Amino acid sequence: MREPREGCAPSRRRFESELATGDRLLSRSVLIATGVCDRLPDIDGLDACYGISVHHCPYCDGWEERDRALAVIGQGASGAGLALSLKTWSDRVMLCTSGRARLGATHRAQLEAHGIPVVEHPIDRLDHDNGCVRRLIVRGGDSIPCDAIFLSTGQTQQSDLARRLGCELTRKGTVKTDHLGHTHIPGLYVVGDASRDVQFVIVAAAEGAKAAVAINKALQAQAGLAPART
Repeated sequence: MREPREGCAPSRRRFESELATGDRLLSRSVLIATGVCDRLPDIDGLDACYGISVHHCPYCDGWEERDRALAVIGQGASGAGLALSLKTWSDRVMLCTSGRARLGATHRAQLEAHGIPVVEHPIDRLDHDNGCVRRLIVRGGDSIPCDAIFLSTGQTQQSDLARRLGCELTRKGTVKTDHLGHTHIPGLYVVGDASRDVQFVIVAAAEGAKAAVAINKALQAQAGLAPART
C-alpha cells in the first residue's frame, strides 16, 4: 500500500493497494486491524505450554488460574506491575526476571511488601505435563514449583504497514489514533490491538464498528450527503 495521494476529484485523497496477485485497488479510506505479535522468551518447554498454562493477560486467564502458584516472567516496571496485579487472583505470586531484574528501589519495596519474591536466576527450561507447567528449572539446576506462568515480555506490531504509511506510534508501540480509530493521516484508521492497550476481542470488534460508521459518515460528507451546518 502506498501513502495517500491526490485523486481525480478535488481534495479527495486516494490510497493505492497492490495485492499479492498484482491487482491494484484505489480507495478513499483504509481501515487497518492487523493486531500485535507477542514476544515469547526463548525458554525450553515454553512453546508446549503456551496457551495452556502460559498466558499474557490476567483478565483473560487469571480466574482459571486463581489460588495457584503463579510465576511472572518479565523485567522492570512492566514485570513488577503484572506480578502485583496477579495478587488479585492468588496469594502465591513470584517474579522471575531470568537475568537482571531492572527494578528500582520503589518497585522492589512494593513487591516485598506484598510478599512477591524476585528470582533473577536465568530460566533454563519448564518442566510440564502435556503443556501444564509443573516447575521452573533455573540455571544451576534449582527447581521452583509453579502451576501457571504469565508473560510480560513485550509486543510488536503484527504488520509494519501503519508505520510505513507514516502513522504516529505511542511509547508502547501502538498506533496513535482518536476515539474513533482515525490516525493523523486523513482517511486512515487503525483499530483493535494495533492501536489500543485493552486487548479483548469484543473491544476490538466494537472499535471496528465505530470506525466503520465514522468512515461511512466521512464518505457521505465528501459526497455532499451530510446535512449542512447552519
